[in-house]
Amino acid sequence: MRPGDEGFRQERFDRRALRFAIGFPFVLAAVFDLLTWLLRSRLPDPLALHWGSAGADVFAPLPVLLAVAGCCIVAGGAVLMIQGARRRDSAVLSRMLMGAGTAVALLLAAVFASLVVGQLDVPDARAGSMDSIVFAMGAGAALGLGATMGFVYQPPPRWTEQDEEAVRRVLAPQQEESGLVYWLHPRSTVYTLLVMMAVSVGTLTALAAWWLGVLVVLLVLLAAAFLAARVAAGPGGLQVAVAGLVRVLNVPASELAGAEEREVTARDYGGWGYRVTAAGSSYLVGSGPVVVVHRRGGPDVVVGTRSAERAAELAAVLRAAGSAGR
Repeated sequence: MRPGDEGFRQERFDRRALRFAIGFPFVLAAVFDLLTWLLRSRLPDPLALHWGSAGADVFAPLPVLLAVAGCCIVAGGAVLMIQGARRRDSAVLSRMLMGAGTAVALLLAAVFASLVVGQLDVPDARAGSMDSIVFAMGAGAALGLGATMGFVYQPPPRWTEQDEEAVRRVLAPQQEESGLVYWLHPRSTVYTLLVMMAVSVGTLTALAAWWLGVLVVLLVLLAAAFLAARVAAGPGGLQVAVAGLVRVLNVPASELAGAEEREVTARDYGGWGYRVTAAGSSYLVGSGPVVVVHRRGGPDVVVGTRSAERAAELAAVLRAAGSAGR
């Protein structure tokens, strides 16, 4: 395998963690800059960046503050988190780097937020100061969420073609008769990231309007609920219900023409969650092993499995159900 190959890049980084490592600091910096810009009418010009024994001694206009804050948050968080997303033998080191990067990004956001809040509604920046309450709350949240990320982040194990071939040979014949039921959801890290996003972005948004902060938290919780589904396959066919309550996919056994295992990319089917595209309907919680269900007289249905073993089991159950339903 050469360094330029796609497989080589996949081995070097955990793709999901890498997307978060780049995206989270950027989103955090963008939200901070946007909210600070919305508060510009209540801020003095220029803003104080440092206070000495004689008072404020370093000043900068608002655009400069926004640029510096954005660069610091992105650089401080992304540098550590990208290293945490690298595949390495030490899972502990990856967790420590991911947690440290998260804490640093949130801590820097807290520092700049305390600078801004401490100068709200003052006629001159010299009369302002860092808001100690905002800094204390932000620093506490940063350390707590960073530690949480360090504990819950699960670096994925290395998966080889030999492992996949061995899993494909291990099929449970009794499952073809009794059926298969499982919950499909992202890794626990994804939910932790959503909670962190809700807390950090919701808190910053609440500085502008409390109801916006509540709305952000509710939207994130709703998105988390739609990323879990109950998949049931058996003699009656295939059913997928979001949150175990809302059925979004239903393929009776009489419509099952076949089922095959594939490796797909989520963006090819419109992304995560329930999607309807020209290629058919799908419910995915990430890229990787899936089962493509072929329907008689209808478009295909794609269901995620999160593992090659589960894909092999689901495909076997659906093929058995399709044969019995003819």
